[in-house]
Amino acid sequence: MKPRTQADRRGRGRTKIEDAVLRHAREHPQDGQAAAARALARSGLGISPAGVRYIWRRHGLETTFKRLCAIDLAAGGAAQLSAAQREVLR
Repeated sequence: MKPRTQADRRGRGRTKIEDAVLRHAREHPQDGQAAAARALARSGLGISPAGVRYIWRRHGLETTFKRLCAIDLAAGGAAQLSAAQREVLR
């Protein structure tokens, strides 16, 4: 078995942070990148607002509208969205 390198350990950490950023985008699509970074910092994950935006861009979620569209598509309709969120989609 190959020993783990420092790069391997960093890679696993990035996956955990990326998963948390994407989960936050699904749960709080109205938050901007700074608010998302602050919320993630409160949960113990250190990421900058620019880091949040980088991950969102890689997944096509860089705007509130795109995050809401992704939630809407995943849910198969606007049933999961609040009235204010549905208004943003209009």
